[in-house]
Amino acid sequence: MEILRDTQIPKEIQTAFIWQSQSFGNPEIIEETMRMMRSLKLEDHQFFKVLKPLLNIPTLLRVPLTKIASSITGGYSKYRANIVIYKYNENHLSSLQEFSAGHKTYQEVPYGALISDLPVFTYTGEEIIENQAPSDTRSHLPNLKQSKNVLLILYSYSTIISLIDKKEWLSVRLFWPSQLGKGTSIVTSKGVWLLGERGNSYIAVFCFGKKSREQMLVNDEKSQMWAIVLGHKEIHNSFANFTETIRKAKVNFQVIDRLLIVAQERKLYGSVEVDGEVVDLTWELNGELIFNLFFIAMIFASFVFILVPTIVGENVFLALVLGFNYFKQNN
Repeated sequence: MEILRDTQIPKEIQTAFIWQSQSFGNPEIIEETMRMMRSLKLEDHQFFKVLKPLLNIPTLLRVPLTKIASSITGGYSKYRANIVIYKYNENHLSSLQEFSAGHKTYQEVPYGALISDLPVFTYTGEEIIENQAPSDTRSHLPNLKQSKNVLLILYSYSTIISLIDKKEWLSVRLFWPSQLGKGTSIVTSKGVWLLGERGNSYIAVFCFGKKSREQMLVNDEKSQMWAIVLGHKEIHNSFANFTETIRKAKVNFQVIDRLLIVAQERKLYGSVEVDGEVVDLTWELNGELIFNLFFIAMIFASFVFILVPTIVGENVFLALVLGFNYFKQNN
C-alpha cells in the first residue's frame, strides 16, 4: 500500500507514519509537519527543533529548500522503496527499488550481496577495511534495479554534496573480501568483470570502462555503471561454466548531458543481459548543478533576511543594517 496516495487515511496519520522513520524534514510532508508543529506545540521538541527556523520561511520556498537540504541530510527516507530479495542456498542478493535516488541519507548503499558468508558491495567515500562500516562522507549516489540474481547499479556524482561537505573528489570503491583472493578478471571492450568463488558459491562484479582490475577497485568517473551476478554450483555445474556465462554477457552504458538555460540535464542509461536475465535502467537527473546553486543562493538569502532577524531579534538586525550603511557612507 502506498500510504501517501491513500485518500482514506487522514493527513495527520500519513505524516506520523513518515515521522516514525525519523524523516521529519521530508519534502512530501513538510507543509503538514509545519502545521502539526504549530498545532501540537512541537517547536522545541528534540526531534523537531532543528526544523523550527522553517516556520518563518515563506511557504513558496519551503518545499524547494527541503528538497535541496535532503541531498545532504536525512530528509528522504527509504519508506517508499520496494525490496527485491534473491536467495539460493548460501547466496543472497537484496536491494531497494524505486526509492528517492540521488539523495543522501540511508540510500548510499541500498543493496547487499553475500557469497556464502562474505559480503561484496560497492560504496563511496573514504576507503574502509574489513569489519568496518563505510564513512558518512559520500561523493556519488546510486540508483539500481535487480532481477533475481542480477543487479544493475548506476552512480552519479553529486555536486551539491561536494560543495557542502567541501571534500575532494571521492571515488566509488569495490569491497572485495581478502578471502576471495585476487579473483579472475575478464576484460571486454565495454569494461572488466571480476569473478570469485567460495565453496559452491560464485560471484561476478562488472565495472564499465576500460580499466584494469586495480583501476576497477577504485573508480573515479563522475557517472558509472556496475553490475553484480550471483551463481551456484547446483545451477551452473562448475565455476568454469559460470565464467563462460559471464563471458557471454551483454552490457551497455550511456551518459547524455545537455546544458539548458536554467539547468543541467543529465540522463544515465544502463543495461545488462546475462544468465537469462535482462535488466535495464534509465535515470534522469535534471538541473543538478545550476538548479542546486540557485537554491543555495535562496537558502543564503533566507538565512540573512528571515532567520537572522528571528534569531537576534528584528530590532537588533535593523540596527546592524543601519550601522553598516552608516559605516559604508562615512568610510
